[in-house]
Amino acid sequence: MPHTHAHSQIPVPGDRGDQPKSRRLRRLAATTGTLLLTVGGMVAVAASPASAATYPGNVTYSRYVTSTDMYTMGCNQGKASDAQGQHHQVVLLSFGDPGWINYGSWGAWDSYIGGFNSDATIENNVKRYMQGFWNCTVPGSKSFMTVAPGVTNAGSGINSTTATANALGAAWGNMVKDLNAWITANGYGTQLTTFGAIDAEPSWGPPSYALAWASGFMSAAGAVNYYDFGSADGCPPYGGCNNGWSQATEYQMAWGNATAIAIPQIYNNAQAQQWASISAWGNAHTSSGPILWAAALSQYQACIDHSDPCTGADNTPLQSWQQLTSASGTAPYYATEMSYQSN
Repeated sequence: MPHTHAHSQIPVPGDRGDQPKSRRLRRLAATTGTLLLTVGGMVAVAASPASAATYPGNVTYSRYVTSTDMYTMGCNQGKASDAQGQHHQVVLLSFGDPGWINYGSWGAWDSYIGGFNSDATIENNVKRYMQGFWNCTVPGSKSFMTVAPGVTNAGSGINSTTATANALGAAWGNMVKDLNAWITANGYGTQLTTFGAIDAEPSWGPPSYALAWASGFMSAAGAVNYYDFGSADGCPPYGGCNNGWSQATEYQMAWGNATAIAIPQIYNNAQAQQWASISAWGNAHTSSGPILWAAALSQYQACIDHSDPCTGADNTPLQSWQQLTSASGTAPYYATEMSYQSN
């Protein structure tokens, strides 16, 4: 593969803090345009049941970042968004494996744009992306984008010690907070917000390190959300999760944590079945209920970019969305797919 490395009522948890989860649901509603109604301690999603849900249609490109020319990339996304009807969207920007150049100088290793990039460099690149989006949408545009710079749970950086993973997550959380402050200072909040993101995959490392990263992110970022856009390698109904992961740790990373939101990889129907099973596990064993999917993630465009047939993992965005909706009974709000294109 190119990258090797009926909505039900959702209980608001009371035994581990209502407020963070409530903030997450309200923010999810704000960025998806979905109406959430709080009734008797329950959060009801005012939307059609999954069986009658409508595919969002407007697919946005998330990126494995391969270029520092992110202004042009964001500008093109803004033009496309306006041309598609000024819709809400989410874009993941994957910057590689978290690590450092000198211990304490945090950042990410990304072979596509030249090895190590500091968090400060990444922050500046994401600002350029968002500036391009803002400048290239028409005045008064209703196009709204949640930009989510992310890393993986791969490599010796995040998988060295839990303390290091926690520090890497905290640094990323502070960067995302800075990005949101920049949006506010420039008056761009009508069209932009920023979340964090992590491509957490069991095959890349044990759950303790990924969860430590998430803990660090949440401690620094506060109420700012992060997307888990990972996989569920080996998980039921096809065996046991890889590398010491379980349905419980997958659920915690993607939804159980107070500010976690799930954008699962649905490159084939098996992944849809895995994530539906994780959601069902959470509904049966926790107070956080089934997962409300922000989006279904596909990689059809990334396969084209690399002239790779991605045999058995080549869902189109529509197929990914349909398979996750059918398997879980809950329709994702968005469709987004990974791409290597620089603009």
